[in-house]
Amino acid sequence: FDEQSMINMASAMNLNLPPYKITELKSENWLKDYVIKFDAFEVADFCIYGIHQNQKPETNKILLQIYAATAFGSNHQTTQSCINAISELYHQGFNPQLILDIGTGSGILSLCAAKLWPNANILASDIDDEAVVVTNGNANTNNLQNQIEAIQSDGYKNDLIKSFAPCDLILSNILANPLISFASDLSLHLKPNGYCVLSGFVEDQVDDVIKAHTN
Repeated sequence: FDEQSMINMASAMNLNLPPYKITELKSENWLKDYVIKFDAFEVADFCIYGIHQNQKPETNKILLQIYAATAFGSNHQTTQSCINAISELYHQGFNPQLILDIGTGSGILSLCAAKLWPNANILASDIDDEAVVVTNGNANTNNLQNQIEAIQSDGYKNDLIKSFAPCDLILSNILANPLISFASDLSLHLKPNGYCVLSGFVEDQVDDVIKAHTN
C-alpha cells in the first residue's frame, strides 16, 4: 500500500481525503479470525453455528457445528434452500440409504442428511481438495465420520462414485452450467424413484436446469 500515491492521486483529482487510519493486518490468520465468525442461524430442523463459538446455542433444533472459511457453505441462501428441501423429504417419510453430495463445499448438506438419516451412508465429493479436508473435518467435529466419506472428484468421474451408485438421494448445490452438464451423469447414478436436490442457479436459469434433467 502506497499512501503517498493515494494522496497524490486525490490531489490531482482536486479531492480532499477524509480522515483515515491505516492498520496493517497479518494475513496468516485472516480466515480463522474473520471469515469463520458467522452468526449461528436456524433453518428447517437445524441450528448451525461456527467453530469459533465455544458455547452451544440454546435451541430445540438439531445442532451442527461447522468450519466453512476455506470451503463454500455456511449461511447462504442456496444452502438454506437445500436444507429446507432435505428436511421436507425427511418429514414426508423418505428414508434414503445411499446419499451422494456432488460439490459438497463445507459438507453442510451431507451433515444435515446424516443427522436426519443416521442409517444412511453418504459419499461427498468436491473438485477442490480443500473442500474435502474441510468436509472430513466437519464430519469429525459432529461425530459423523462413520457416515460421511469425502473424496476429490470432478463431477461424477471418481471411480468410488461409480461403485457407490445407484443412490437414493443426490444433492448438488453448485452452479447452473455444471448442473446442466452433469444431468446425464446424475440420471445414471440415481435409483428409479430417487430424489435429487439441486440449487446454485438464478431465476432465469431454472428452465434450462429443469429441461436438462427432464431430458
